[in-house]
Amino acid sequence: MTSTTDSLLAEIGTGTAAELAMGVAYTTAPPGPTFLPELDALLLSARPHAGGSSLQRGDLVELIGPSGSGKSTLSTFLLMTALLPPVLPQTTVPLGGRGMPASLLSPPSSPPLRLVDSMRAHIERCCAAASHSPTAQQVEGAVNAALARLTVLRPRPRAAHWAIALHRLLALRGDAPALIVVDGLGNGFWPERWADETKTTRDAGMRDVWDALTALRAQLGTVVVVTVQGLRPAGGLFKPHLPAPYPAPFDGGGKWPLNVHITLLGPARSLQLPAESTLAEALRERRNQDVRTYRGVVRVPGGAGTVGTPTGAHFAFGIYEHGLVPFNAS
Repeated sequence: MTSTTDSLLAEIGTGTAAELAMGVAYTTAPPGPTFLPELDALLLSARPHAGGSSLQRGDLVELIGPSGSGKSTLSTFLLMTALLPPVLPQTTVPLGGRGMPASLLSPPSSPPLRLVDSMRAHIERCCAAASHSPTAQQVEGAVNAALARLTVLRPRPRAAHWAIALHRLLALRGDAPALIVVDGLGNGFWPERWADETKTTRDAGMRDVWDALTALRAQLGTVVVVTVQGLRPAGGLFKPHLPAPYPAPFDGGGKWPLNVHITLLGPARSLQLPAESTLAEALRERRNQDVRTYRGVVRVPGGAGTVGTPTGAHFAFGIYEHGLVPFNAS
């Protein structure tokens, strides 16, 4: 078979320099694991990766669940592991971090994440496991260096403010965040306002917000984690109280597909003690609650196995007074 010049040219792929750089980065600089053993194993079963990176560049991860289910705690943990260095400076104590820039976006009404407290507790726990006694200067130095890599933006609950904040991050380029946590995007909205801002042509609407998030994911390979209040279970899934254009899993892809959908179910044991409990029993129970088991369901639309179905697969993690504790429930 004779090949013509046109047919040979047609076989040559084309693209931009940015697309080439991103393609190389997907292979050479993956985001890494979540550091939650059960969750990482499930994500890798759905999307195998030779380097063991359970997260992929450009992932859009939704954490959804009722109040008290662990959304903010899990978000804080993901931020912490992104910001902290792999090893405590001037020591050989492994911290399991990545030393990457990250960003937190949340409305002014949202309570601040307990990031600093979690970082200090995590460093001290890692040092204890390595039989090392860190100095206060070492701990504070590592925390301050990690916080220097964090950009915090507090946009007002208006779509235009969210869009402007995201475009500020997009303009960073060289110092662009590897991880963005969007905590409480829908907190200041209700369905009528969301729909109104979506349809308006005068100002930025929620479509502009999601377009900006998509640009961060596509152009910079940023992993975006969005926390959403789940108001009602429907078919086993907690659904956000906001309509389209908010993304939904298993909706045929859509314009802004969710790569990872995590429903947090809260603690494995009820927060409320039996009515017949005495005060002494209640206080004793409170002292024993050092680490409580929380559960979640993960789904990867288009992934392999059970994780790739609407049923999803269950995983567990622990929460104590200073934040999240990774462990295997088994």
